[in-house]
Amino acid sequence: MYTDISRSVDRGFAYFESFTNLERDAGQARTPMRLERMQALLAAFGNPERAFRAIHIAGSKGKGSTAAFLENILRAAGYRVGVYTSPHVRSYRERIGVHGQPADDGVLNAGLERIRSHVERRYRAARRDNPHESRPLGAASTADGSAAETSAGSDGIDSRQPTTFELLTLLAFIVFRETACEWAVVETGLGGRLDATNVLVPAACLITPIEREHVEYLGDRLEQIAAEKAGIIKPGVPVFCSKQPPEVAAVIRARAAQCSAPLHELAAVLCAADTLLRREGMRLRLQLKGYRELSTTLRLIGSVQAENAALAAYCVLQQFPEITAEQIAQGLSAAWLPARGELLETTPPVMIDGAHTAASVASVCAEFRSLFPGARTLVFGAVRGKNYSAMAAVLAPAFDHVIIARPGRFKPSDLDELAAAFSALHPRVEVHAEPDAAWQAARRHGCPALVTGSFYLASELHAVLDTQHHTDLH
Repeated sequence: MYTDISRSVDRGFAYFESFTNLERDAGQARTPMRLERMQALLAAFGNPERAFRAIHIAGSKGKGSTAAFLENILRAAGYRVGVYTSPHVRSYRERIGVHGQPADDGVLNAGLERIRSHVERRYRAARRDNPHESRPLGAASTADGSAAETSAGSDGIDSRQPTTFELLTLLAFIVFRETACEWAVVETGLGGRLDATNVLVPAACLITPIEREHVEYLGDRLEQIAAEKAGIIKPGVPVFCSKQPPEVAAVIRARAAQCSAPLHELAAVLCAADTLLRREGMRLRLQLKGYRELSTTLRLIGSVQAENAALAAYCVLQQFPEITAEQIAQGLSAAWLPARGELLETTPPVMIDGAHTAASVASVCAEFRSLFPGARTLVFGAVRGKNYSAMAAVLAPAFDHVIIARPGRFKPSDLDELAAAFSALHPRVEVHAEPDAAWQAARRHGCPALVTGSFYLASELHAVLDTQHHTDLH
């Protein structure tokens, strides 16, 4: 039942959205991100990040799945666990979990109201003390939500306004403290070194596979991006790293050595991650050097999920000797996230995955073809700035029908460019801008459909399918 508190939570998240949102506004400016605002926000709320122990995850892909695996393993072992991930598919509520469920609306609402009250008071006071700070609350002119020049209030704290992600991170940490979480599994939002979550001093850091992404913030070269991601490594804190390109591995090794942080590379211990894919789940046999073999069935399907599961298991085996192999297997099998190899038994069947790079869509495509060897339909949408041509080269030959759709309106997209990239490689490309029209077109073709290219498209299609399911029931 939708309550007044639920509506208040929605309004609170909308208020957060009124600030600079790097997920939405990427590329509008290049002012470096900073941590001072986040540190000041946390201090104002009694440093909630110190109330629990944390595992911190950075990388280009697989962060959310790895976080889900870790969260569920710790829960299987009896710990009370919070989890903070991004992006969401349907609602910001998905980003903050407490012991296997979205945080309670009452707890969220209390945190949202406290944060709003503080932010309104703090930044109004800052503008009063500094006449040069005259922008309206929630406006921003640079990538990190600040003005071009440093502005400080009379207390000397950076008075520039927080970003949406900083406010969400503060809320998550407050929720974890208020709900007495013993552990929190926390995923970076963008980069690592200057990410708002990098105020944590975790018990362990994990780095998932790194690709070229967010070049407007992280740099054009893979080594630059790796350096930003490796910025979560802290002195003496163990690091667990997925298989990486050689130039990325070199950067991570150098950073770990600089911090005297023990480095555990998955490539050195992974003997086997054998999978058997079925529509009801993926059977996994995992063998890490020096540990007994693990066998389980994953709800998260795809070959990449096997390595994400292996990285999570490796961290737990090293850092939590009290957790049994049976508890690890149980946790791995319970992990689930929307739009990560999510298979819905609709008519026709549809797989939804938020993959948005050439490498990740190639992996998703291979799994989809394995599950559905006959005729197939692709529903694809991507936001502006993605490498359309590279993804089209991977996907176009694998599908009988290609449907181009707009991935929502949260970020801009160019349907003409998308259609051109696929039309150069495929004779049957349709453009249906609205996701509901795209899904109706896919249904008419009558063959299994893959929805991919963007988490925003995944969100839109989920909304369409939810509406269809409700209509079918009535």
